[in-house]
Amino acid sequence: MRHIIYNFSLAAGLMGCTGSVDTDSSEPSLPFCEKMDDANSYVIEDGGSSTTSGTVEGRVITDESEDLHDPQWVGYLDYTVDNTDVGGTQQQGETDQDGSFVEVLGEGHWKYKISATMAGYTCSNELEFLVQAGGTTQVCIDVNCI
Repeated sequence: MRHIIYNFSLAAGLMGCTGSVDTDSSEPSLPFCEKMDDANSYVIEDGGSSTTSGTVEGRVITDESEDLHDPQWVGYLDYTVDNTDVGGTQQQGETDQDGSFVEVLGEGHWKYKISATMAGYTCSNELEFLVQAGGTTQVCIDVNCI
């Protein structure tokens, strides 16, 4: 997806489209999963594990705090990952203090699930994503507390 946007911008420039950007009023471009707009989505990039598996680099974020990566909301959460294509045994893990996690998974469709109770709130969410062999899937999910 990122490559398409880049190529479209390049093509627009080659077709003679011009314009200027007021650098004082434009917002900086933040990396994936550094803003709530990225929550509950994923992107796939080239480069990863092997010919049969891919790397998943994930991040749990929150809007319950000023800090998207507040460890009180996203740190040390238990999660499960299920293969939705073939089923099998769930893989379990725990996020790091900043809400990040890394898994190496086989190619196919997967579902990431979190569920926790924190500060009197029930927090749960799930996200289905695709893993491509030899690729890296970046997953961004909101802890979703109510």
